[in-house]
Amino acid sequence: MPEMTILEDVQAARQQLQPVPRPRPCVVLLHVEHCPPCKQLHPEVERVARVTPDVDFFSFQAEGQDALCEELGVVGFPAQVFTDCQGNQNAVVGTNWTRINSALDKLLPEHLRLKPRSP
Repeated sequence: MPEMTILEDVQAARQQLQPVPRPRPCVVLLHVEHCPPCKQLHPEVERVARVTPDVDFFSFQAEGQDALCEELGVVGFPAQVFTDCQGNQNAVVGTNWTRINSALDKLLPEHLRLKPRSP
């Protein structure tokens, strides 16, 4: 089963966060260590990754990465950056599953969309 890949450094995160065409859509979860909502969301995103094999999922510990977050327009944590195959991006900050599901569904063709996907 696919799992979430941990991005170990900012260069790896920048590579996955580039708004460029790619063979598969991806989701990058940006989180910080001392964030209760981040700790709550992380295992749920891992669960979604296991049941959504057509999307690549990544996790990046963004503590101290202010420049990267500013470039992405991320103003809080947790945040997820959704990138489709054409390189279009959508960032969702927080743990609102309606917004997260909507962003994820936009990455998948209609016949691959999974419902419901909430904790």
